Amino acid sequence: MGSTPPTYHLRVLGCPKNQVDGGYLEGLMEGRGYQPVVAPEDADVAIVHTCGFIEAAAQESVDTLLELGELKRGNPGMRLVASGCLAQRHGADLAEGMPELDLVIGTRDWPALPDELATPRSERPVVRVEALRPVDYSQLPFRPTAPATTYLKLSDGCNFRCAFCTIPSFTGNLRSKPVEVIVAEAERALESGVQELVLVAQDLTGYGRDLPERSSLSELLRRLAALDPAPTWVRLMYATLEGVTEELVEALATTPCVARYLDMPLQHVHPAVLRRMKRPYSADRAMEVLARLRAAMPDLALRSTFVVGFPGETDAEFQHLLDFLAEAELDWVTAFAYSEEEGTVAARMPDQVPPELREERRRAVYSAQAPASRARNRRMVGRDLLVLGEAVSPGRGGRPPVLLGRSEREAPEVDGRVVVRGLDDPAALLDRFLSVRVTAAGTYQVAGVPTPPPG
Repeated sequence: MGSTPPTYHLRVLGCPKNQVDGGYLEGLMEGRGYQPVVAPEDADVAIVHTCGFIEAAAQESVDTLLELGELKRGNPGMRLVASGCLAQRHGADLAEGMPELDLVIGTRDWPALPDELATPRSERPVVRVEALRPVDYSQLPFRPTAPATTYLKLSDGCNFRCAFCTIPSFTGNLRSKPVEVIVAEAERALESGVQELVLVAQDLTGYGRDLPERSSLSELLRRLAALDPAPTWVRLMYATLEGVTEELVEALATTPCVARYLDMPLQHVHPAVLRRMKRPYSADRAMEVLARLRAAMPDLALRSTFVVGFPGETDAEFQHLLDFLAEAELDWVTAFAYSEEEGTVAARMPDQVPPELREERRRAVYSAQAPASRARNRRMVGRDLLVLGEAVSPGRGGRPPVLLGRSEREAPEVDGRVVVRGLDDPAALLDRFLSVRVTAAGTYQVAGVPTPPPG
């Protein structure tokens, strides 16, 4: 009788790019004979793939490591690993402050995790946060992040140096994956039943500029649309304003399967704030690009994010942002209260805005944005939308359960949703598409009933 295989427990924190890395880690561990377990107390190895973007995310990573460290005290045979962004950013500090750790491994070294685990245990945490060399993704086992939807990470790093952002310090400059690697991962996902490909990167529209064969996001979209089986939707997240070229607008408008959706974080629009942020564009340029996108695709759903309470932001500069939101008529908006991050230019700036005012302004952004989101949703009333079922919500007050889903207008986790009523068995439509006629709309969701698909 063979010996019991070793086990691992993995927690992935942070952004979708980390979720993609988590899939690679699962494949690497299982390729070396480890079996996944849900309960960390059953694991021989507990791994936290950390996030270190802002203080709140870093604290969540630390809290998770402390929780598992406490568990390890009762199970000294367990090995505890911190991997990813926080490990890269504060590896030495983590090792010093958490002696329960066995291994701290950074953003470009985590593919070597199984090899590190094969070495004898050390009395002190081993820290592997070497130079930011490229990861060879062609040698990694890609796994879809969900049954019907998967994220595809196009690149690591970023060439921009925004004053508030720590990410380039622990991910390095832009390093694009080769086109063929991305296409192969997409093929694998589609063959497994995935129907939505969500493209992510720190700078999505910068994709391919650094490759020897000089590719582009537009070219990649055409390659993905030509796959067989073809995706139902290809969704773009984290586009930069500077990268939304005429070529990309045309590709969005004309390439089959590309969702009529674009996530384009602007962060702010007042010229003085943009200069302090080191963001290389103007509010006029932002409105020009938005107008071009809307002219090419009137039903394009546009999402953006904004940072409020940046050092020196005056009442007038903040009001300028609110005025922009009324004019821009974006579909979806997320607002972040500025977070002072050690090592950034912004953290050393004078005129830091009090935290309570930052939070007040964050809430004000949502209040200002609500009429535009509501109006954009109301335009859908009477229309038929293709909807992907994602969850079942129990009915209230004796009403039957309803299906919760998304159309091409909503990205996973961050946008609104579609509520589908009138289904006999909503659970039968999880991870499946159906046609829905919209009958009502609010600020953050639309509701409707199933209708036979056209044609």
